[in-house]
Amino acid sequence: GDATAVIKKGAAFIQSVDVVEVRLDAMKDPDIKTIVENLDTELLFTNRPVWEGGAFTGDESRRIDLLIEAAGYGAAFIDVELRSPKDSVDRVKQNLQGKATQLIFSYHDFDGTPSVTELKKVVGLMHSKGADIGKLVTTAKTPDDVLRVISMQVEAAKQDMDLIAFCMGDAGKISRFATSYLGGFMTYCSATDEEGTAPGQISVATYNKLKELLG
Repeated sequence: GDATAVIKKGAAFIQSVDVVEVRLDAMKDPDIKTIVENLDTELLFTNRPVWEGGAFTGDESRRIDLLIEAAGYGAAFIDVELRSPKDSVDRVKQNLQGKATQLIFSYHDFDGTPSVTELKKVVGLMHSKGADIGKLVTTAKTPDDVLRVISMQVEAAKQDMDLIAFCMGDAGKISRFATSYLGGFMTYCSATDEEGTAPGQISVATYNKLKELLG
């Protein structure tokens, strides 16, 4: 089943990563309890809806229920889209009270990279809505796009908020590696080069090779 496949894939990478992301929207029957009990590492649960580039097409309250369930089982992080309805955000925040689970507010732009003014607004919103960590991902067409996004790490630091910041697309590939050397909270890698979940994603093996080269 779904859970078995996730556990098998996750277990293969436990030694070489700090966090494993579990994409609930890619699962037909998400058995969260089994995954948490069988993967001995920090887990990040995401249930990305179609309106933010994910695969979840069901009811919004069900989508949020699954994330709350993951927090209940001790997930290290849950990812909630910044554009989620207010009810969803309120429910999540209420349910996270007293739990160790950290809340990531995520924002994805699949078409391009907004202006510095717009990006600052996004980071400000993440902070004001109470993110433990922000996640800002855009699509880069030029090096300038990449620099604008990476510079938001400075903006987030001013607000005392951790930020995950990188770009999709070929031009953005460098940002997936550079961010972790420039103060980004974490980056995302695919299991293999063939299995990327987003354009320009690099594999765990490639990331670790680059890390070795830099020392």
